Amino acid sequence: MNFLAPGVVYIIMTNMKIAKSLVLAAISGLVVASMVFSGCKPAVPSTQNATSPSSFVSQNNTPQYAQDVVRVIKVFKVKQPFPPSGEWVRVDSPNPNPTSVQEVFSQNDSMYVGVRINPEYTSNVMFSKFTFFNQATGQEKEIGFPLESWPFKPGQIVHLGLTKPWGVPKEIGTYEIRIYQGEKVAASAVFQVANTEPSPNLSAYPHQISLNEATTIIDAELPVPGYLPENLSLNGIYLLEQSSGRTEIALTFAPKGSSPVGVGDIEKVPVRLYLRLFKGGQIGGLKLPGERYDISGVGGVLVTQNQSNDLLWVQNYAVFPGQFEMDLSADKDISKEELVKIARSVPQKGWTR
Repeated sequence: MNFLAPGVVYIIMTNMKIAKSLVLAAISGLVVASMVFSGCKPAVPSTQNATSPSSFVSQNNTPQYAQDVVRVIKVFKVKQPFPPSGEWVRVDSPNPNPTSVQEVFSQNDSMYVGVRINPEYTSNVMFSKFTFFNQATGQEKEIGFPLESWPFKPGQIVHLGLTKPWGVPKEIGTYEIRIYQGEKVAASAVFQVANTEPSPNLSAYPHQISLNEATTIIDAELPVPGYLPENLSLNGIYLLEQSSGRTEIALTFAPKGSSPVGVGDIEKVPVRLYLRLFKGGQIGGLKLPGERYDISGVGGVLVTQNQSNDLLWVQNYAVFPGQFEMDLSADKDISKEELVKIARSVPQKGWTR
């Protein structure tokens, strides 16, 4: 029997191990290449926790920002069942990352966000994720996607989370909601969560009021349209907001014989007219993207929303420089031609004392 020297045995075993390592490496490379060419991605452990409402994951405090995607962003509290005034989109220059606190929430509140895509952006926009960023701790949590339709067009105004609001974080503090395009922040807005509940005076709004009460509040004849689609009539009047500088009233128009809806169901009524009175100063022209119409001698803008069409125009109040912003909103099964016809039937008289 022949025996190999110990040194020769060691060299053979070492070469076998090297060969085995090369074979395994080649197999691993083939597997990864196969996954890439087939459209699959190798599994990567995730550091995000998007399911726990109170868990945050540390992120970079100074993210990269996408340029010229969003023109303006505004945080809204889910406290009244009607679209916000179009006034928030009227800015002289783009401001996709404002630093001032836009809203203070209680711990049980919910929120949604309004954005206007930059009208000069060169393509449609898809957002990649939404997060809450805690300014004090530097931690960030990914939150769920809203239900709005994608992609968004340049100049489009959309209320993200309006149909599926986000619950605010439970921890007290100052936060940003960040909207990402790819790995960059397309827009962000600052809000606070405080250990407070709405005061009794604030919780009184919105509520249903009578025709006489509405007339007294605005000190003018209520602008009920003279024309409505067949079988619709005035169903309810609601005081949504009242302060020294602003009053907002909603008129709902539903099938004849229907009972008035609750304040939480105003948007479910086929036609709604929101009357916003600004006594302290003129709101100016409507600088909104949309289709232009003449409404009894003044310019109107028809804005297409996800679930409705909104026709907005401005009327003067009895006392200068006050103005009314009129917002006529209707379900999409009511044609735009019908919507314009309703708006043109709103009386232009009765706005004097």
